[in-house]
Amino acid sequence: MKTIVTKFEKSDITSPYGYYKFRGYKKVLFNWAQKLPKNIIGFKIAIVLRKLTLQNRTEIVDETQFNIMLRLYPMDNLGDRFLLFMPKFFEYDEFLLMSSYLKPDSTFIDIGANMSLYSLIAAKYINQTGRILAFEPNPTMIARSKYNIEINKCNLLVELFQIGIADKESSFSLALSTKNLGGASIVDDYGEGNTIISADLYLM
Repeated sequence: MKTIVTKFEKSDITSPYGYYKFRGYKKVLFNWAQKLPKNIIGFKIAIVLRKLTLQNRTEIVDETQFNIMLRLYPMDNLGDRFLLFMPKFFEYDEFLLMSSYLKPDSTFIDIGANMSLYSLIAAKYINQTGRILAFEPNPTMIARSKYNIEINKCNLLVELFQIGIADKESSFSLALSTKNLGGASIVDDYGEGNTIISADLYLM
């Protein structure tokens, strides 16, 4: 693995997990955020705690959410910012739904995998008798996904593909935003730059 640097972001996929752990007062604020109730007051307090913790622009954070080890990038991925400080508000109901439906032999398809959180949640319930297929066209997010999959020892279970999914084979321009790399779009004026990616009609 190597460290990838583009004009959009910095990804460290070489340092061991834990290198970017919150420490000192940041760890205290982070822990407070995890204990907040799932209501409007808890949401507003979590936003304040997040601002206090990230005010010196903390670019990379290693923390565990939903019992999954993650290397997150709160400065350039909106999902990472929410997940760190507001896990009870970050698609929590969807994760509960997955726990109800996924079985050891299920097939789970993660289209637009981002940092691969959904695939790693699925890996809690699916074993080698099933399949987890993750698709992510953004090369930056692919590198981050691979790291998260590796540190959770899910390499053999999660199949990660650097392609987009469409109704036919093609290629297209992916617009990237420095504020939210996880929200890339094929709309040309969405972000500050573009990268060409492949799209495929994937047949299992």
